[in-house]
Amino acid sequence: MDFTRQDYYHFLQLLRENPEFREEVRRILLSEELLTLPDLVRELSASVRELSITQKRTEKRVDQISIALQELAAAQKRTEERVDQLSIALQELAAAQKRTEERVDQLSIALQELAAAQKRTEERVDQLSIALQELAAAQKRTEERVDQLSIALQELAAAQKRTEERVDQLSIALQELAAAQKRTEEEVIKLAIKIDRTRSELAGLATTLGTTLEEEAASVLETVMRQKGYRLLGEATSLRWDGDVDVVLPVEDPQGRRLTVLMESKARLGRREVMNWVARTRSEDWRKHVQEKGYPGPYLVYAYTIRADAAAREAIIKTGIGLMKGEGEVIPPKGWVG
Repeated sequence: MDFTRQDYYHFLQLLRENPEFREEVRRILLSEELLTLPDLVRELSASVRELSITQKRTEKRVDQISIALQELAAAQKRTEERVDQLSIALQELAAAQKRTEERVDQLSIALQELAAAQKRTEERVDQLSIALQELAAAQKRTEERVDQLSIALQELAAAQKRTEERVDQLSIALQELAAAQKRTEEEVIKLAIKIDRTRSELAGLATTLGTTLEEEAASVLETVMRQKGYRLLGEATSLRWDGDVDVVLPVEDPQGRRLTVLMESKARLGRREVMNWVARTRSEDWRKHVQEKGYPGPYLVYAYTIRADAAAREAIIKTGIGLMKGEGEVIPPKGWVG
């Protein structure tokens, strides 16, 4: 049986479209025995014609040859469907055998060598029977391999089915997770809105508390100043600019000297707040701004708080300013500033 050009292209197609077949052909063709398989096929073609005459002498051999021919015919038919893949395998085999970049030219040389080998097979007619038996055994092993591959494919299909079922489950889980994530994001947005609202409310509360504390400080300051014999020259107020004053009150002492009382108010008073307030009142630039606002010195300096820690009290005593709380003057100032 001649290997036509059409057979060649069909074989190439088979190799391209069937990776398993291409791998199997590569694995088989790279063995020493199967490198001569094309020779054996050509030998088979010539020998079959000769055996068609002689095989009538024995029914057993006729049956074997008939089965072999049927198997070869079926293999040939499958080969016609896989010619393209065979071309790739033959090109790879030629590249492996000749180590050359011109695979097509080497394939032509290989085919010429195969033709020469086919010619030499005319001298090996006696070996045809053995070759046929070996080919039948190889075919049987191939069929067993095909059966194994069929089982493997079935197992792979079952595994693929299980994988698809798992993927479906994961898809459902991802959808549920996306829905939960969306709900979470909505809750986060709501929580952020609530937090912003709470911050605004707290800011308003802090502002209200600060204003209330300053009003309380102003009221206590006016009361204390009257108790101490000072005449109030105006209402206690606040100054707002860079370096503001919570409470400022112009007064006149019993000797008729005009003075200004300055007070810083804090809900909780610590040493740092005391030191910052004292440093501000001792700054000449700051006192100049106060004077420009209409409150000349000298200045009587107080700190007002709801709660003062021990460090704050020590700082007040050390710096010489006064301390007031809701009940009145707690620590009197040691003297005037400026």
